[in-house]
Amino acid sequence: MKIWLRGGLIVASLFLSSCQSTIREWHEDCVVTPNASYNSKRLYLPPEPPLCNIEVELVLSESDSRFYINTLSIPFSHLSDDVSKTIITFGVGDLFQEFIVDRLLGGQRLLLSPEASAFVIDALVNNQCVCLKVGRYQADIVPTGFF
Repeated sequence: MKIWLRGGLIVASLFLSSCQSTIREWHEDCVVTPNASYNSKRLYLPPEPPLCNIEVELVLSESDSRFYINTLSIPFSHLSDDVSKTIITFGVGDLFQEFIVDRLLGGQRLLLSPEASAFVIDALVNNQCVCLKVGRYQADIVPTGFF
């Protein structure tokens, strides 16, 4: 009986500690090579524990930039007539906008269109939080530490 009680207390305390809020902010990884055309910068917003398995990622290189939404669990849903596309909704304040984006092989990574990327980046640069909804997933993209 004592073992079960102690085990239950340990599990409960671990669950409660994982639910405590932490400060979410963007992180940066840089790749620097002798040839500057191969250099890149990766800005990413880790998932918000414990319930959200969404990572947001912006990859910048000399030639272009790419904005990704990644899931760390069940693949994103796809359009009924095209498995390589899905619909994503972004909200900033009272403004909500839907975009059709590329669903990459495996279904756990989305590549945003230039229009969707611009919508999100504009909000983050202006220090606004962006609400993301895609299929079963929903997450907040915070501006803390973005550029």
